[in-house]
Amino acid sequence: MLLYVMVMSFLLYLGLADAAAGIVLYISVSSKLSGSLWLLAFSAFLFAKAFMSLVSGFAAGHFRNIMGAIDIISAAMLLASFFGAAYGFYAYMALLLFLKGIYSSVMGIIR
Repeated sequence: MLLYVMVMSFLLYLGLADAAAGIVLYISVSSKLSGSLWLLAFSAFLFAKAFMSLVSGFAAGHFRNIMGAIDIISAAMLLASFFGAAYGFYAYMALLLFLKGIYSSVMGIIR
């Protein structure tokens, strides 16, 4: 039971981190954050999380991992924003990442 609670709370925090990364991606579009270490940190976090998600999904036989794909695309956009290439359509991906984070958090709570 304790392990279950720990895993679900970990999923809650991962979802909240996704939502925070979505907010950072949105802010990077509307302001000049190029060179900010926040962008680099969230990008590294999302790349690591996406890699874990895709590898574990492939090992389990799930070859269409949309959540991992959203993480990879968002991480690439955050990395591009770090280097100064922030475009307006990144805001749509930021919204998608934010909603994915909220969804993951809610699923971590109710499961």
